[in-house]
Amino acid sequence: MSDRKRRRLLLADNLAEYRRSVRGFLVLEAFTIDEAGTPEEAIEMLERREYDLVLVDLRMRDDEDTDDISGFEIAQFAQACGIRCIIVTAFPTVELARKALRARG
Repeated sequence: MSDRKRRRLLLADNLAEYRRSVRGFLVLEAFTIDEAGTPEEAIEMLERREYDLVLVDLRMRDDEDTDDISGFEIAQFAQACGIRCIIVTAFPTVELARKALRARG
């Protein structure tokens, strides 16, 4: 590790394999990583610990459900706590992702 201070990141995704692969890259960038596999687990972790960044999947409950934007709940909670958040999605287009987010306010 370089002289950079290790930053704490919460990685929230329902797929353990995805979390494992992303973790490998983020550790190289001087992040200390905590993982959450459910929205409830992620919010609980945000309540207990301070994070520099949250990386969250938009579909946390069901990857096949186009109405599932449960990761957005995590992002809203993180924002209310003053934590930056990046939402990742497998929606095939930016416009579909925007529609999904607009539909939920």
